[in-house]
Amino acid sequence: MNQTSQVYIRELSEGEYGRWTRFVAESETGSVYALPAYLRALCRVTSRSFSILGAFRGDNLVGGMAMYMGKTEAGLVSADHHLLFYHSPVIRDYTTKYAHERTARQFTILAALEQHLRHHACDHLVLYMRHSLTDLRPFNAGGWRIVPRYTYLVTLDHADQIWNRMAPYQRHLVEKAMDQGVTCCDDGDFSSFYAHHLKTCRKKGLKPYLPEPAFHSFYQELKAENLCRLYHARLTDGRNAASLLVLGGPHPVSHTLCAASDPDFHGLGVNPFLRWAVFNDLMARGYTANDLSGAPLNDVARFKRQLGGDLVVNWQVIRPVSAGFYVRREMVKFRKRVVSRIRRTFGRGTAP
Repeated sequence: MNQTSQVYIRELSEGEYGRWTRFVAESETGSVYALPAYLRALCRVTSRSFSILGAFRGDNLVGGMAMYMGKTEAGLVSADHHLLFYHSPVIRDYTTKYAHERTARQFTILAALEQHLRHHACDHLVLYMRHSLTDLRPFNAGGWRIVPRYTYLVTLDHADQIWNRMAPYQRHLVEKAMDQGVTCCDDGDFSSFYAHHLKTCRKKGLKPYLPEPAFHSFYQELKAENLCRLYHARLTDGRNAASLLVLGGPHPVSHTLCAASDPDFHGLGVNPFLRWAVFNDLMARGYTANDLSGAPLNDVARFKRQLGGDLVVNWQVIRPVSAGFYVRREMVKFRKRVVSRIRRTFGRGTAP
């Protein structure tokens, strides 16, 4: 194989992680979720592992994929996680005179990655690609299932523009909160954030992202790596009414990872106030956009829509599963249904 003209894939050594970090920071398709420091922190609290595949043309790094992997009852799975919103390839940006040259070069990188991922040793592989990856033809041709997913992306260009793009009602709530003396700070008060996180999860019928000790450890490690900030909306008496955990780092796009608030103070406008204040702080720190991490069809999505973001299409790309993995997964589901029915019928004490 002529490696000067063809793209080849190999796993990066830990000594090459600095090179990968710089590559991710400079690529439009990169994100904090592809950074070794982020994945290392996540793996410590989820008992999973990661590796980084590099795509090379000669000695030049032109793309790659950070793989987040975990062992399940059905087999080895590599997929996104509620603390890993994107599980996505990163490819080199090309500035050329002709658009077709840029398209052809990036297609070659993605085709090489798709061929390698198609034969990866994990039993189940799910990619969640950022909207900036638009050419999915290699995966379509390889028989992967491609499903659109959505998020809101708020452009952080100018304070007046951020304000004017917000819906009038949300601007009214921001002003109401300001009139009540609500302020924004990032003092690292994790305990009050987690208390709000528990309330929010209970209201939605969800499990917490992590147990408190693990989540605190995760936050502390990200903070030490300068990959996150924890913002709060504080009342005049010092109480925390709402919190946002936002991911940053060297890439110009920031990501809102977790939002939580005390429902007793929603009427004060603390949620839109905190979003608006955080947008302005992120802009001042040099970030060009904030990804709101999802756009489900519910009240949360309506709130996000009114914050002035653009609806963008991401892609969930799923490799065809093997018959063996499918059978094991269905057996696990069946066993859980049986155990659940026994517990409901006879009580937890007699369940196997």
